[in-house]
Amino acid sequence: MARLLCFALALALPLRVLAASPKKNVTDIVPGLYENQMAFTAASWYLPYQSKLTDTENATTWVQIDLGSNASPVEQVQIYPLVQPHYWPETMPYVSFAFPSRWKVEADDTDSFNNPTMLIDRTGEDQPNPRDTIQTIPVDRKQSAGRRYLRFTATKLGISIDGQHYQLGLSKLSALSDGTDIAEGKEVAVDSALGNSGVVNLGSDPYNADLPISNSSALTRPPRAMGEGVITDNPENVIDPKDWNPPQLLASTPLSGVKLGDGVIKTAMVDNIGYLLNDSMGSVDKLVHDFLARAGKPTPSNLNYPVGYWAQYQGSNAARFLMGASNTLRWIDNDELRSRMEAVVATIAECAEPDGFIMGYPQDQMFLGEHAAYTRAWLTHGLIDTGLTGIKKAFTLLRGYYDWYNKYPLLKHLMRGSVQGAQGMVANTLMALSPVGTPRDANVVQQYFQMNFWRDGLAARDPSMIWQYPYDHPHTYLSTNMEAYADLYLLTGDQRYHDMLLGYWELFYKHWIHIGGSTAIVEFGQYPPDSYRLDGLTGELCGNSFWIRLNQRLHWLDPDNEAYTNQIEQSVYNVVLANQNGDKGIIYHAHLVGQKDFEDPAVSAYGNGMINTCCEGQGTRTLGSLAEFIFSRANDRSGIYVNLFDTAAITWSTPDNHNATLSMKTQFPFHNDVHMTFASSSESPVRANIRIRVPSWAARPMQLSINHSNTTITGYPGSYLSVDRKWSSGDTVSFILPAEYHLEKYTGEYEIPGHSRYALEYGPVLMGFAGALSNASISVSGSKPSSLIDMLQGSGQPLHSSIPGYDSYEVMPYWQIGHQNFTCFPVLDVAS
Repeated sequence: MARLLCFALALALPLRVLAASPKKNVTDIVPGLYENQMAFTAASWYLPYQSKLTDTENATTWVQIDLGSNASPVEQVQIYPLVQPHYWPETMPYVSFAFPSRWKVEADDTDSFNNPTMLIDRTGEDQPNPRDTIQTIPVDRKQSAGRRYLRFTATKLGISIDGQHYQLGLSKLSALSDGTDIAEGKEVAVDSALGNSGVVNLGSDPYNADLPISNSSALTRPPRAMGEGVITDNPENVIDPKDWNPPQLLASTPLSGVKLGDGVIKTAMVDNIGYLLNDSMGSVDKLVHDFLARAGKPTPSNLNYPVGYWAQYQGSNAARFLMGASNTLRWIDNDELRSRMEAVVATIAECAEPDGFIMGYPQDQMFLGEHAAYTRAWLTHGLIDTGLTGIKKAFTLLRGYYDWYNKYPLLKHLMRGSVQGAQGMVANTLMALSPVGTPRDANVVQQYFQMNFWRDGLAARDPSMIWQYPYDHPHTYLSTNMEAYADLYLLTGDQRYHDMLLGYWELFYKHWIHIGGSTAIVEFGQYPPDSYRLDGLTGELCGNSFWIRLNQRLHWLDPDNEAYTNQIEQSVYNVVLANQNGDKGIIYHAHLVGQKDFEDPAVSAYGNGMINTCCEGQGTRTLGSLAEFIFSRANDRSGIYVNLFDTAAITWSTPDNHNATLSMKTQFPFHNDVHMTFASSSESPVRANIRIRVPSWAARPMQLSINHSNTTITGYPGSYLSVDRKWSSGDTVSFILPAEYHLEKYTGEYEIPGHSRYALEYGPVLMGFAGALSNASISVSGSKPSSLIDMLQGSGQPLHSSIPGYDSYEVMPYWQIGHQNFTCFPVLDVAS
């Protein structure tokens, strides 16, 4: 069943349970990890408070809360530090910024604090930094009785996030009375000297410069749905495997049996091979360096990391290679690619620890950076797909590792105690679906990672569940979290997962997918529904890689719903191909105006010079997989689905065990004619249902020709046209894809007052105006904006055009634009 990968085998294997082990403190397992950690906050409803910056730590600033005229006595004060994720390996993942080393908490019956009562006094000597731990401090009820106002005063400030100034930073303040936070929702005031009232964009954080990063009202915000800490342990979420009832899948993805001819997809996949083999970090000794180092074995003396190289995720370089190479080798043979892949797997096996641990970092560094999720998921993806190429050792290694991981004593810390820990969920669910999976692989996700509030909120189509996701980063990576929930549905059949999945898809498609198909949400920045930002942080390749996989799973469940393959197609043309720099590299963001995000070795690690990024890893994985999206197989063996249009052939087995092959020839999108030829191993006609996609972008109904004769078989846009008949070898199907130029009006934050911006598309292909500035304006010589289409003049190269009066512009597929300035959203003003 495609990437269900021998589900029956998974159920047949014994359930592994947590092994009993002596209780250890977290710091015994991972030095530097703390109990009572606070989960990171990033969305604007949960942003921290930060005072104004000052050049000296010896300054005073305060925040105070009006508890109300009939406030109950306070018994405990909870102080939540300002925490930020720290991506580099020198520290544990969360560190506290701007927490004062000297401070006090007072109460008074007036807001002027002329006669305060001291509740907590830490002003006599410097206090240790609380890092990312919530401070809960008891106070004397009698001292606060009858006091309406509570004030936190910093008398010696902490270091600011920029590392160059001082300020007060807090995420939340709670005043507990009989276990209830009586400060929740109450009015907050700040001092006039250094205080920041309301939501203020400080613009001082290199990670969050785009955000309004001070929010005084957030100090009394309600608690998040699953609390403020990092511990997640909900055994009641586990569905007993005996109660699993997997849904029927109607289609599956071919893992083999597809041959590529000359076309757009094969060109991209061959370029991806060049990228993998010619990468400066792609030699075997560099790919395996981290595993050898962790095992204490000899390593190359100097890796010579390129400028901006992402080296902090030990093992990700090898994982990136495995993801790209293993997927590619299922479709295109390459001896060098295979030999390197085999050598990498052999070294990982050589360096495996007796307990099964195989990662490229030591066990006690699980919480450093994004090791726990990002790096673990990458290596899992790579080894699963390597196993599918026939290297069974990859599956053996994974099974040993997940037997270790499923007993890891700190599982309840991982989702929120490590950076973006939820993105590791998909590693476990893919293992559960693999040929060596066990139900325990999925149960671990249910117990330690499942978020019922998110499940139910998405099912209810609540958009805040995406752009105000309350833990870690509201991010395009939410789509890979959703992959895991989709897998849980495929495994268990629990309808609540299915409702969540459809709710997420509907919300994301309606509010966070750009014209052209790229994702319109990236970590940190503000991305409310329908914001559709066009430059800077938008269109992350990771996001569309995950979006493709999510739509693929939905296609298995409902293959006649053309919307899912439409999203895959747009992602391929307008993001995956657009972010591929030939055989030289893979781009991070799909900017839609300005300039593309090309690699520039002279730029620092915070600019375009990033190498081994998340988008390179997921990009090479997706590029290596492109062949699997062209066709899918009907699981009842009745036939196939034709999803994308390129020169390729698929072979499948008919119900009477004959081999059938459908060969497709086309040069789409440069030419619209498509020709298919049927062949089989049977001397007699073979019954097969060939379902041909009629894309939603089709300008008109699509009529088929069978064996060069016109028919009455007509398909309508946004559907699959079923041709169910007896086929003889040599039978043909021909049609013209009804692709035409069309305009779509832009709405979003980058609208220009008094003008209208439009995107030009040809079928699924987003067009770019090369040579134009971001906000270019074109005067259309007609009565409406669509008159632009009549102005286009062919330049001799398919889908390349010029515009009279705009000699410096060339209209071409966005994916073919290089280093020049461009826009995909010009202003089109009708000439008066």
